[in-house]
Amino acid sequence: MYENYTYEYILKQILDRISTSDPSIDIREGSAIWYAVAPVALELAIAYSNYDLVNKESFVGTATREGIYRACEDIGLSTEQFEASAGRFQGHFNVEVSIGSRWACGAYIFVVDSKVGMVTIDDVEYHKYELLCETAGSQTQYTNGTLKPITEYGSNQLKVAVLDSCIVVGENEKSDDAVRRYYFEYIANKSEGANIAQYSLWLNEFNGVGAHKIIPTWNGANTVKVAVLNENKESPTTEFVASVQDYLDPNSEGLGEGKAPIGAVVTVVGGTNAYLDVKATLTLANSNADISDITTKLRDYFRQIAYKKSIVNIYEVASVILSSNSVSDVNNVQIGRWTSDSATVNYSSTNLTLGEFETPVLHQFYTA
Repeated sequence: MYENYTYEYILKQILDRISTSDPSIDIREGSAIWYAVAPVALELAIAYSNYDLVNKESFVGTATREGIYRACEDIGLSTEQFEASAGRFQGHFNVEVSIGSRWACGAYIFVVDSKVGMVTIDDVEYHKYELLCETAGSQTQYTNGTLKPITEYGSNQLKVAVLDSCIVVGENEKSDDAVRRYYFEYIANKSEGANIAQYSLWLNEFNGVGAHKIIPTWNGANTVKVAVLNENKESPTTEFVASVQDYLDPNSEGLGEGKAPIGAVVTVVGGTNAYLDVKATLTLANSNADISDITTKLRDYFRQIAYKKSIVNIYEVASVILSSNSVSDVNNVQIGRWTSDSATVNYSSTNLTLGEFETPVLHQFYTA
């Protein structure tokens, strides 16, 4: 708003006013009057700059992250959900290990958080634990393999220490624009009295929920079904579904022991993956064109529409493929469902309809 009020502009305005009132006064650089007003012009320029910053910080649409957070706090909106969070993993050991012990696997360090119980693998019983990654973000989710002790773990009989899998995907820090969008959506959709907007708010605040669907009165009065996806907008683990269930309504008893109010019987289910193969005929921009980015673009597109659209639009898929700089034209785009128990994929050049709780996941992209 005040970006034009620079030091040079203000100084010229002052000197011009002096010259207009008395042309005989010397206003050239180095004159007495110039030295008298130049510092004033500088201070005014700084004041205008600061005022401009204050003005921008006063509105969420132009504020920095700190300003957006202040606005969120003013309306009681938790900002913790926008920060990066650590992933939760499961592992097994042949002996009991200490809670809090630290272990290395790949490029990351994991801390033993709690013991789950026992697990039988190949007719051998192992101690099963949950571990937290010390590095926040979703990039750790595919880490698995042998765990190497960093700190004292409580036993010298260790022979097996394995990180099995990620059960709750860590979340990446939300961008400033994403936080702004969430703020405005929160304002536009008033959440109160355990309405749908309230349930949506609760789920958005739970680390690891990437998308969700809320079905009221799905099994009669006072029943609510909630379908959730993980941070990758894919089918979550059973452990994660159980943690969301405990968060909203433990054991689906409607006792008000979770976020849901007394009398609301909530059933949490995990969404299912609809694995899709996409194939198309491409005209490349040049002979050295690299089309590897198409796979990434399609995966991102499917994540964007997860639980927002019930149809995978064939023309939108074609547009995503064409957005690659390596492609000058695309034809014969087809989509088919892939399943592990089927040797063939039935392709179609029409839109693909998803099931109520299905989320689209790219299995493979082919060039015909």
